Formats: sequence, C-alpha cells, structure tokens
Amino acid sequence: MTEELVEDSAGAVLPVPAAPPVQRLAEVEPARDDRPPREKILDGAQDVFSLHGYSGSSLRMIAAHVSVSHPGLLHHFPSKASLLDAVIDRLEARAQHALDALPEVRADRGSLTRWIEAVLDPAADANELLSVLDTEAVNPDFPGRFRISRLRRVYEHILLQCFERAATGGGLREGVDAGFAARAVLSMVMGHAVRERSVRPLQRRPHADDPRRDVRQLLSVLLTDDDD
Repeated sequence: MTEELVEDSAGAVLPVPAAPPVQRLAEVEPARDDRPPREKILDGAQDVFSLHGYSGSSLRMIAAHVSVSHPGLLHHFPSKASLLDAVIDRLEARAQHALDALPEVRADRGSLTRWIEAVLDPAADANELLSVLDTEAVNPDFPGRFRISRLRRVYEHILLQCFERAATGGGLREGVDAGFAARAVLSMVMGHAVRERSVRPLQRRPHADDPRRDVRQLLSVLLTDDDD
C-alpha cells in the first residue's frame, strides 16, 4: 500500500495510508445459490402461484422468475400441472408434520394458542399459497382441486382435535362447538392470508390490522383463560 505525506498542526510530516483501491462491480461475485435446480424451480413456482394463482401463471413466468431457461424447466417439470403436483406435495408434507406434532401440544389455552399461531400464521408464505390455491379449488377444471380441498379438511381436522382436547379440560368456552371453532379459525386464517396478498399491498400507510392479532383474539373468544 502506498502512502502520502501530510503536515500535522506542529509542522511534522506524517505518513497517511492511501485509500484502498475501489473494487469494480465486475469483481463482486454474486451470492451463490446452492439449491438443486428442481428445488429452485419449486421455490419459484410457489412465489408465482402465490402472486398470480395457478390459472394466472405460466411456465415461462416461473422460468423467468428463477432465471432458468424454459427448456431447462421442462426438463424437471414437463407441464404446469406436474409442477403444481410437486408444490402441493410440499404443502401436504407440512400438514403431515403439523399432524404428527399435535400429540405433544398441551390442552391449556396458552399452549394451544402458540401452536395454532405457529402452524396457521396467515402471513406465512405456505399458508398464503394454500389460501390462494384454495380459492381456485372452486373451479372444477382446476387440476389440484381434490388435493387442495383435502388439505383444507386436514387442517380442519387438526383444529378439531385441538378444540376437542381443550373441551375435555374445560378449556373450550361453554356453548362453543369444537367443530364450529375449527371451521371458524381456519376460515379466518385462509381469509386473512388472501387479504395479505390483496389488501396489504394497497395500503400506503401502517394499519393496526395484524392478522396474527385477529387470530389470537378469536382464540380468546373460543377458549377460556388458563386460570378460569
């Protein structure tokens, strides 16, 4: 490193290190993406399906989103329907994981609330994707109609078990049916997840409408306090 000479206030000559050379943009290496191509495409498909829905998406849109060629995408997924199947496989695996973990959840309100919020966070990418695809399941021509409808039923079943467990310990408020509670919570989650994709981008200033808070408030209506 070269040095320049300058005088200090006393007149002494001091060496000053020269500024380091500026690194050219071309020398800055982009962050490596070590995901296998198939997983990279699936991640991109989830993003595009969440934003545009299945019917509003195309393989070329997804290929452009993940910076792969259209033939390269077709090498892994020969059709949009096959890509949708793989995306739903991921959603089903997530639901199965939630179902497997349910026996470890305690029946008290605090434990149930934390677990439900973690699994059914309306702002979570997976739940936003599920909610968008669920709206398309009303179309009889939607290729994922049966599997998405079944996924909704799985989450209703998971919530039903949660509220039935609460009821056995006196944790479900009097007069509240466990099945109703399960459907009500899931409907709120799915509706708020769609809202995060539709209303949220249009809001130009902060709003006190956190979807997690709404879910928490609904649970407080359905479940008794821990010390009731």
